[in-house]
Amino acid sequence: MAKNNNIQTFNDLDGLAQHLRNQDKKVTLLFAHNGTGKTRLSMAFKELGK
Repeated sequence: MAKNNNIQTFNDLDGLAQHLRNQDKKVTLLFAHNGTGKTRLSMAFKELGK
């Protein structure tokens, strides 16, 4: 298995949502523990699609 060390940081959820929106991928799997903002990220991503 190849190791991916391409780590990026974002200042806010909107920046991360924009980055995910700009990807050429159909599916992106995100893992995060409870209370880290997954639902807020989902809403920001959805708003960008409107």
